[in-house]
Amino acid sequence: MVDHKPYGEHAARNTAKLAARTETLLDRSARSSIPLASIGSTLVVLLGFWLWVSVPVLYHPDTAAGWDTALREEALAVPLILAGLALRVWPRNLPAVVVAAVGGLVLVAVGIWAPHGVDRSAVSEVVTGVAVLGAALMARAPR
Repeated sequence: MVDHKPYGEHAARNTAKLAARTETLLDRSARSSIPLASIGSTLVVLLGFWLWVSVPVLYHPDTAAGWDTALREEALAVPLILAGLALRVWPRNLPAVVVAAVGGLVLVAVGIWAPHGVDRSAVSEVVTGVAVLGAALMARAPR
């Protein structure tokens, strides 16, 4: 019978241990020390909460455009908050990231093209939408 390990079983075990340890160290060093996914999911929740709270804070006027803006912001706040909470419970959840990213895109689009009662609500929608997009990308980052 031919021995395919010229240095014996002991050397083969040591080599396997060293290879496994090296892989573990490489995996650890490749990870980010900053928990981007946790920060991103928290930001999605906070930005959704800001969108919900911004309706009374920014004071939308009692016009048709003001009411539409308030309703639109509250309607987009709910899925963002739920997506952020889902990302907190199930990290890197692709459907929740997609919901957050689509919500951010919708916020940017309506902030630019939809009629608003006051300009500050349009600026708030665009800034919040861009921030939600960034937070959604952070929430998808490896832990």
